[in-house]
Amino acid sequence: MKNESCGRELWLDVLRVAAACAVVLMHTVTGSVDIMNTGQYSQGRLLLIVMDLVTWCVPVFLMISGYLFLNPRKEISFQKMLRKYCLRIVLALLIFGIPFSCLELILAERRLRIGMLWDGLVMVCAMRSWSHLWYLYLILLLYLLTPSVKWLLKKIPEWAVVSVAVILVVGSSILPFVNKWMGTDMPVLSEQLIYVFYYLYGYFLHKNHTKEGEGKNLWTMCAISAFLVAGMVCYRFLGKDTIQMAYNFPPTVLLSVCQMHIGQCLWRRGQGKHNKKKNYHKAYGKGIVVLADLSFGIYLIHPVFLNLSYKFLHFTPMDYPLALALPLFWVAVMLCSVASTWIMRKITPLRRYVL
Repeated sequence: MKNESCGRELWLDVLRVAAACAVVLMHTVTGSVDIMNTGQYSQGRLLLIVMDLVTWCVPVFLMISGYLFLNPRKEISFQKMLRKYCLRIVLALLIFGIPFSCLELILAERRLRIGMLWDGLVMVCAMRSWSHLWYLYLILLLYLLTPSVKWLLKKIPEWAVVSVAVILVVGSSILPFVNKWMGTDMPVLSEQLIYVFYYLYGYFLHKNHTKEGEGKNLWTMCAISAFLVAGMVCYRFLGKDTIQMAYNFPPTVLLSVCQMHIGQCLWRRGQGKHNKKKNYHKAYGKGIVVLADLSFGIYLIHPVFLNLSYKFLHFTPMDYPLALALPLFWVAVMLCSVASTWIMRKITPLRRYVL
């Protein structure tokens, strides 16, 4: 369903908001994990569980991008991709990446010098700024490849596209997991190729979704998600030497796909219910759009507050009971990030061309 006032599919905006919240929680946790030994810490496994349960956020962002840009009914020229979408990412890297790099240099050298601006630019170009900006380099590459990928998708049969997707999942997710689990050395694909799968899966969501069997699909995806969550929790608590993988962890791959299907099915099933409450639905849609528009800025700015707390103030959730401190830290960082993004979006050029 689309918001009539802005022509956007609101279920994607709901997922954007959820993924933005999840990515802040994930980095709140990873920041804590980086400064302690989870194997020796009594609640280290709890941190790993939280990470497992929120790591779907980045794959969902990628699938949303694939859903929008690989839409078979949407034409995007290479020139438009460069002028509008790639430029936005490049500007974000420069406007945020250079100051972030300079902050690292100031912390390392304990002084401020004019040449740091040039050094910061070099660090951004060399992909050595703050770690969370890796996503911008990835999405920039995917944007550059999008016109060519769309052309290929029109030329090759669907069974070939499905075959490529299966090969990507098996080679970059399942086989690496088996190697880690069994101690084998089977040949695998680069683990980075799982991002191509996520982007491509957005295309499948757009091309193959139908309302027939929607209710059955919803319950199936919910059941799979519940099983995966329970399995990951048990795996972390009961396993002696648990495996840690990034976004190619097989349960994460499946859970991420399920989140997309659940969001799509729930929203379309709720369309009829909200038709009788049009005023409510209109207000709800506007609220979701406002929050979704903040998501990119939240992603860019939230590490500022985490680094301020963890590195400068040495103030972390590990200093307090984790079950209480972690949610409080997450809420505090979210509020600061939302407020900062809202202020930044008041700057018209920043809002129009970056955020």
